[in-house]
Amino acid sequence: MPNEEFPQWYGTKACLLSGDEGMRSLAYDEDGTVGFTDYEVFAGIHLGILDVRASQGYSITPLRNDVLEIVYCRLGRFECELARDVCVCIAEGDFAVTSSALIPGHIRYSFPFGSFFGVALVVDFEALTAC
Repeated sequence: MPNEEFPQWYGTKACLLSGDEGMRSLAYDEDGTVGFTDYEVFAGIHLGILDVRASQGYSITPLRNDVLEIVYCRLGRFECELARDVCVCIAEGDFAVTSSALIPGHIRYSFPFGSFFGVALVVDFEALTAC
């Protein structure tokens, strides 16, 4: 069940598995396991570990337009379908930089090899300016 205390950029499908101050383990279960461990390094700066074992993807709708995400693919492959038929694909060793300000509508994530392991740096500008 979604937690109202989550940062909005987690999306509405995030379910808390465990957590304490500064760290949360989440799941986005669709078909398999989509896990995300979030470490809040500073207010508004998050380091996330993504561990995905899923043959199907999942969709989210960005709730705000002031989030920057940098994703590094360590293993597997990650595809992100954005609005207007734009697709971002990253393979092992690749980086992708996205901003929610450039992504109207929904985002569809998929994992064509059935697995993905990577790291994400997320900058939440609303939380940064609140400091």
